[in-house]
Amino acid sequence: PVANIQGLLLMLKSEAANLSDRGKKVIDKLETSGVQLKTMIEELLADIRNRDLTQQTEVSLKKVLDDVTRSIDELILSHGATIESDFTALPSIRYSYQDLRSILYNLITNSIKYGAATRPAVIKIKSELAIRGGCLWIEDNGMGIDLEQFGDKLFSKYNRVHKHAEGSGLGLWLVKETVEKNGGKITVDSTPGQGTRFTVIL
Repeated sequence: PVANIQGLLLMLKSEAANLSDRGKKVIDKLETSGVQLKTMIEELLADIRNRDLTQQTEVSLKKVLDDVTRSIDELILSHGATIESDFTALPSIRYSYQDLRSILYNLITNSIKYGAATRPAVIKIKSELAIRGGCLWIEDNGMGIDLEQFGDKLFSKYNRVHKHAEGSGLGLWLVKETVEKNGGKITVDSTPGQGTRFTVIL
C-alpha cells in the first residue's frame, strides 16, 4: 500500500502544472509523509527482526521533539495546538533515537487528535532523572479517559477509546511495546473532561 501511494503521488506530481500553489504544497507534504511512513515501517520490521540489537546512543530530547513537531506541523496548526517542553533536568538520555521518536510521536499526536472541543490543545512535556534512569511526563488538557471503563484495555492492540478521530488503534500499544522492550514502564493518570498524563520510565 505504501508503494502504491508513492506511485500515485508521482503520477499526480506529473500533473503539477495544472495545480494551484496550495495543491503543490499539499502534494509535497503527502510525499514527505509517504517517505516517513515507509521509513517507519522498514524500521519497525527491522526492529522486530533484531529486537536485541537496537542501537542506543546519547539522544538529545529537544532534537527528538523538534523532529517530531516538524513532521506533524500541519496537525499542530490545524488544531491550534501548543507544545511546551522542559528538558532542563534531563537534556539527553542513552536510548534508541527511533524508539524515543516513536514514543513521543504517538503520545503527542494522540494528545492533539483527542483534544477537548472547548479549548485548544496544550501538551506539556517534561523530563526528570529518576532512580532507575530517565523519566518523561507527557500531559495534555484534552478529553481525558475513563480509566475505570477503559484502563485495562488502553494499551491493547487495535483498541480505540474515542471513535470520532481517525486512528489505527496501534499507537498506545506500540508505545507500550517500545518502552517495555527497552526495559521501561508506562503508566497513565486521566480525568474525563480535564486531560491525561502519561509517565514514561525510560
